[in-house]
Formats: sequence, C-alpha cells, structure tokens
Amino acid sequence: MPFLSPKRRAFTMLELVAVISIMSVVVALGIGLMRDQVPRFRSVQVAKDLRQDVTALRTTAIERGVETRLLLETGDSSANDPETPNAGAWRLQVGNAAMASTVWTDLNESGRASVSIEKGANHYAKGVSLADWEELSGPWSGNDSAIVFSPRGWVQNPGGDFGTDGYITLSVVNKVAWKNGVDDRIDLKVARSGSVTMVSSLSSRDAGTVGTASASEGS
Repeated sequence: MPFLSPKRRAFTMLELVAVISIMSVVVALGIGLMRDQVPRFRSVQVAKDLRQDVTALRTTAIERGVETRLLLETGDSSANDPETPNAGAWRLQVGNAAMASTVWTDLNESGRASVSIEKGANHYAKGVSLADWEELSGPWSGNDSAIVFSPRGWVQNPGGDFGTDGYITLSVVNKVAWKNGVDDRIDLKVARSGSVTMVSSLSSRDAGTVGTASASEGS
C-alpha cells in the first residue's frame, strides 16, 4: 500500500488573530519596558563616566605632583522637570603647582578634557542631567565650583564644601523617570580622601552602581 501522509491542518482565522494579538501585547510590553529602562542605563553610564573622570584627576595629581581639578560648568536647576532640556557640563584640568595653582590647563590626554551631556554636545545623554550642586568655594582663589586634588590625592576643598555626611555630592538624574514621579538619580559622593562612592536613590540592585573607586581601584 502506498504511504499516506497525515492530513495537514491549517490555522483558522480565529487562531491567527489570537496569536497576532498575543504578540502585539508582548511587543507593546517590551517597548514600554525599554522606554523606561534606556534613560536609566544612560544615567548609570554618565555617573560611571563622571566617577572615572574624578578618579583620573586624582591619579594624575599623584603621578605629576601638581594639583588637578574637576571644574563644574553647567548644572540643571530643573532636574526633576522632565519637560525641560537636560543639562550638565564639566572640565578636567591640571594646575601649575602643588598648591594654589595660578594657571590651569585642560587634561587633553584623557580624551575627556571638556565634557557636556547636553543636546548637540560631545557626550549627549538624552534625558539625563547633572543636577545643580551645593555651593563649592574651592581652596585658594579662582576655584569656585571646583573639586581640587592635591599631589597626595586628597581633596583640598575647605570643610564648608562638604555636606553633613562628610562628602561632596554630585547627582546624575534620570529626568524621564520624573514623568511617573520617580526620583531616579545616582549620587557620586567624593570623600576628603578622594575616593568616590556611587549611591542609587532607588536601590543598588536596581541600578547596579553602588561602589567605591579610588586611584588604586578600577572603576
């Protein structure tokens, strides 16, 4: 007897519609999740890059025996308003003396001498801002809004520049999260010793960014 193949059964229109509907829901959920997660990933990356910049300045001060500084140029006074443009810029500089430098030059060999995360800038990070920082008077003169490292790797800023927790705090904010009323930020806490700790306003498990970096540690 000839072999009889089993009769093929085609999908019904109802089954196809059901499958398409399920796929549409899955895709929609995926897009929504990615829309929420991408700005968070960007804010975490910006925070990591800023931590790396601070660590590079500390290392350079120790290696060259001169002062270095992180000069904060632009902050976002409306970091919790998702409808306003993002903002944030800073500069990495090297002084001409071990104390009270009078001339500062950009740390060009770092490849990040001048960093801006604003739209159209060299390191644009959509939906991410560097929040306005607490007043920094800096050591000596001409160091307003700067964190200055000594050749020993210590932060030379006066005590008044440090918060009640003993740190100078810089906050990287996910502005998009505020559309849902969520305060999603990464605080970089710079200690007198020059070490940098990253703390999430949500949790270390969510952001994966809590850690400490110093001149002798990887970032």
